[in-house]
Amino acid sequence: MADKMSYNVFLFYQLYCLFDPEFSKQQYDWQFDAIQTEYEKYKESEFDDPDTNLYECIVEYLHNKQTKKEI
Repeated sequence: MADKMSYNVFLFYQLYCLFDPEFSKQQYDWQFDAIQTEYEKYKESEFDDPDTNLYECIVEYLHNKQTKKEI
């Protein structure tokens, strides 16, 4: 199944919706594509630290993104 979402992407999606409630109001197809792109940006960032808890890494990334008003 090519469209299967991993736990990491699912967690990222859930947290992203908390930081940007408007995101969750978009159409599901749009959300699915958009979250894949956003997750890739996270994976390429300095916040994706294998030595730190995934939840903490994502929250730090989203907090930083929100402070820069990119969300």
